[in-house]
Amino acid sequence: MKRLIIAIVCMCSLPLFANNYERAYESYQKGEAASTIEEREDYFNEALQLYTEDPLIDGKLYFNIANCYYQLNQMGMAIWYYHKAESLLPRDDKIKENFMMAQSSAGLCISSWERVKKQIFFFHHILTPSEKSLALIFFSLLSFATGSYFLWRKKNTLKYSSLAAFIICALLGGSLFMGEQSSKEGIFIQPSLLRCDAGMQYKEVGQGLIKAGEKFKVLEISKDQQWLRVKVQSGKKGYVSSQQVRFF
Repeated sequence: MKRLIIAIVCMCSLPLFANNYERAYESYQKGEAASTIEEREDYFNEALQLYTEDPLIDGKLYFNIANCYYQLNQMGMAIWYYHKAESLLPRDDKIKENFMMAQSSAGLCISSWERVKKQIFFFHHILTPSEKSLALIFFSLLSFATGSYFLWRKKNTLKYSSLAAFIICALLGGSLFMGEQSSKEGIFIQPSLLRCDAGMQYKEVGQGLIKAGEKFKVLEISKDQQWLRVKVQSGKKGYVSSQQVRFF
C-alpha cells in the first residue's frame, strides 16, 4: 500500500517536473541570447535552480546542469556534472565535446598516456556499469558452456571460444573493479591549496593552487569528515577541506 501511494505521488508530480524542465530550457535559451553579463547570469542561475529541482537521476539532466555551470564559468562544478553525465551516457558525443571544452577552459591538459589508455580500454569508457555487468554474465555463461562442451567433444574451436570468452570476462571484471575504485576519487570544484594537516592553520604543501576540475585520490578521511587527505595527479599529498571537492 505504501509503495502504491509513493507511485501515485510520483505520477502526480511528473507534470510539475516536466513544466520545470521546459521553464529551465527557456531560461537557458534566454541566457544565451542575453546582451549583458548580469542578464546572462540571472537566466543561467534560474535555469540551474529549475534543473536541480528535478529528483530524477538522468544523464541528460546532468548534462544540462553542467552546461549551466559552464555558462556561469564555474568549471569545477561543470566538469563534475559532465563526468556524471558521461558515466550514464558514455556514447554521447555532445557530452564528450562539452566535457573537453570545460577541461580546456579550466586549464587542464589531458596527457597522451590518458588518451592511449582510453583507446586501449575503450570498452571501459563506452559501456555503462549495468551494460558491463550484463555482458559479464553473458560471457561467463558462454565460457562455461563452451568449456564444458569442449571436455565432451574435444574440438579446438570450442577450446579457443571458451578461452576468448574467459579473457573478455576478465577484462569486464577488471573494468567493473576500476569503476568501484573510482568511488574513492573526485575532483576539486574550486582552486584549492593542499595543507600538511587537517586545518586551515597548517602550512601549504608545495606552491600554487590546485586547479578546479583536477582529479584526486582519497587516502584518508578525518573523523569529523571535514578534511580529506588526498593525492593529486602531480603526486603531491596533503589535506583539503571536503567543501572544496566532490566525489565521483
